[in-house]
Amino acid sequence: MRHEPAPYAVHSERSRGRLHREPPSATRSPFQRDRDRILHSTSFRRLTYKTQVFVYH
Repeated sequence: MRHEPAPYAVHSERSRGRLHREPPSATRSPFQRDRDRILHSTSFRRLTYKTQVFVYH
């Protein structure tokens, strides 16, 4: 089953691309690599046990 992206999603052909080229991965998509970079970053880990606040304007 194929899912359509959200209306506010940026399509890859309209992005500015990457600052540095990376060799393609046989096991992970670019999205998965980016997600893992965020989840394992020091900045993101500092948010452990913090309360998440939602502001609706």
